[in-house]
Amino acid sequence: MVDMGQADRTLYRKPASMQHRMSWTIALKRAAEKMGFAHYMDVPDELIEELKTLARLIQTGEKS
Repeated sequence: MVDMGQADRTLYRKPASMQHRMSWTIALKRAAEKMGFAHYMDVPDELIEELKTLARLIQTGEKS
């Protein structure tokens, strides 16, 4: 028996425009550095959402 979800890669693959250009951890590190921290683990809890937003922009290439 063949699972059609496995047979057709277009059923589970994200469109090219939604695929990310760099690793999430690298984007987090770069975002933390832009925020003035040496590492993303140094970012205080209250700034985590800002870190994630900036990392997503960096990861998708909108902000380098």
